[in-house]
Amino acid sequence: MDEEVRVMLAKEMVYLKNLSWPTCDIDAIRSYNGVDITKAFKKYVLVNGYDDYQHEHKTVVVNPEENLLKSFKDVKYIVSKYPVIAAGGAVFKSLFNINQYSDIDLFFYGNISEAVARATLDEILQYFQEKYESVMFERNQNVTNVIIGDDEGDYKKTVKYQFVHRVFPTKISIIGAFDLNCSSVYYDGEYYTTPLGAFCVGTKLNIFNYYRTSPSYEYRIRKYSGYYCSTLLTNTSISAIAKVVGNSNHSDEIFYTKSTRLSVYPVRDAKRRTVGYAARFCYRNKPTNDDDNVIVGDYGAVTSSKFKISNARVAASGRADCVIWRSATVEGLSNAKIEYEVDKKILCNTKNEHIMTLAEAAPLLQFLDPAIKNQKLIQLLKNGANKWIGPEALPGLAEQVVRYLSCTATNDIYSRAGLNIQVNSKDLLREINRQYTDIITNRIVPVIAKAKADALAQNGTWAIAMSRRKWSASMLPHTDIPIREFFMQNIYEPLLLGIPENIETLLRLFVRNKVGPWSYIPKDVLTIIIEKLICSN
Repeated sequence: MDEEVRVMLAKEMVYLKNLSWPTCDIDAIRSYNGVDITKAFKKYVLVNGYDDYQHEHKTVVVNPEENLLKSFKDVKYIVSKYPVIAAGGAVFKSLFNINQYSDIDLFFYGNISEAVARATLDEILQYFQEKYESVMFERNQNVTNVIIGDDEGDYKKTVKYQFVHRVFPTKISIIGAFDLNCSSVYYDGEYYTTPLGAFCVGTKLNIFNYYRTSPSYEYRIRKYSGYYCSTLLTNTSISAIAKVVGNSNHSDEIFYTKSTRLSVYPVRDAKRRTVGYAARFCYRNKPTNDDDNVIVGDYGAVTSSKFKISNARVAASGRADCVIWRSATVEGLSNAKIEYEVDKKILCNTKNEHIMTLAEAAPLLQFLDPAIKNQKLIQLLKNGANKWIGPEALPGLAEQVVRYLSCTATNDIYSRAGLNIQVNSKDLLREINRQYTDIITNRIVPVIAKAKADALAQNGTWAIAMSRRKWSASMLPHTDIPIREFFMQNIYEPLLLGIPENIETLLRLFVRNKVGPWSYIPKDVLTIIIEKLICSN
């Protein structure tokens, strides 16, 4: 199956270049029912999902639409009446009856203007307002959400319809630009996908694409493993990995990203002979879209009971496009007040709402008494002060933190010595909190104002264009190292796509030859011929 995957990726390369994909129906997905991908690859490296579930839910259910409409009762009405389709994770999960529904992504398509798209969305929102008593409308520059249920309570009891502010030329072009293969399926009353999507959805396989990564890509790859999906690495090989871990009794990290590591370890039989290799993704640290420990959705919207704090976080980072506002009515969205809340505890030992990273803490700790270098105090310094207060205020905060930690260390030393003496560090902490809450507020206010002004002016809030990359990947790329360095232990192997190299070389030499009919073929025509040869395999 290694060569089959290579051929499909080569065809996908051509489709993406031309922004045109063949459309496959649900039968194409079902054609891969029962394929055991754990035994299919001889060269490429398969990273399994959760072991306990590898052989569950392998086939598409008889009536996936029933699963979809059970959670999203209005989606069939919407896609049948308006130029809108549903696509992505919720549609994928309905195919296999994976009961983890929370939101569904909806996209506009067709030869319509921005004004028509806006009017269509307004009509849909009015439909929800008239139908439901408990409904909340939420938007930022990139999406509008309709939230049905008690969003302040259990998120499992809410349903979210997420309308993306983008108009694509065709239905198939929407999923053609998706970066996750298992999400490349849409519903418009029926189920459709691309040729590569049919294979990957049917086998529950995401092919890791280094060039399409985004701030949320790694997180979503790992999340899909919880939906019984595996991941395929095509830029290395089993033989290359065998050279690294073949003689080892422990796992070796062979692959890394900003927040993810991949460990590979040998699988042995009863006689301790290596019979294969197993691989598993693990988080290096909590996946975020930024260094401020804020997980922003693919299109910037964060829906939670703590959305006010989320607003403060993204605004402090300068991300006006991610700021959210809410209203209980459609009409109220245009003049709704943007709510935000600055964390009142700049330094604290709770699990959340810290503002300093361990990297920022390290230079401070080296000047302090070794007695305070313990895990508890290190946890005080966590998670992105730069994003909250800006680089200009960071030295002042560092000085204050040193003072606070010195007081704490002194109290610890006195306590261990049995002395009933206390240096009042609480007052100092209270003053630090007040001072830097003011600094953060001053950074947030103009960003909040810009977010609302841009939205009211309708600046940059919609896109009428086709993209070769998923929106989040285009807006927030983070791939900043060469692909060869992406793989540790020198196990990178280039993936060659297209027709065999010797055939392409021969064709191009024919064109360069000044004698014979091939000499009259322009280079762009030759490119078309090569693409046709690729897609005819």
